[in-house]
Amino acid sequence: MNSFINIFILALSFVALSEALNCNVLNSLPGMFTQQCPGQVNQCMKFVCKTNGGQNIVKGCNDPGDLRTSCTALQQNCQSQGGQGQCYTCSYEYCNESPRTGIFILSIFALVTSYLLL
Repeated sequence: MNSFINIFILALSFVALSEALNCNVLNSLPGMFTQQCPGQVNQCMKFVCKTNGGQNIVKGCNDPGDLRTSCTALQQNCQSQGGQGQCYTCSYEYCNESPRTGIFILSIFALVTSYLLL
């Protein structure tokens, strides 16, 4: 009975760990492409700031407590540079990805599934 309880607790810990949202990242951190959001954050975001010099895109977890990825802070920063900002948010795994990344992941999934079925 004790081993059943231990296995049950271990299984619950994996479920709890997997509930954190994962988002794609695009910012000034080199080599960082995905991020597991803090427990209180339940949205990914993509922020686009358009200025006369072009546009700047930031992606990550929409964390109001993090000035680097808070839509509100990014909007204020964009406006202070004379730009027009738009924040897009979503609430499922890697939902702020680029279309090319989505096609790549879907292709790998199809290949692995095909291999497993053979």
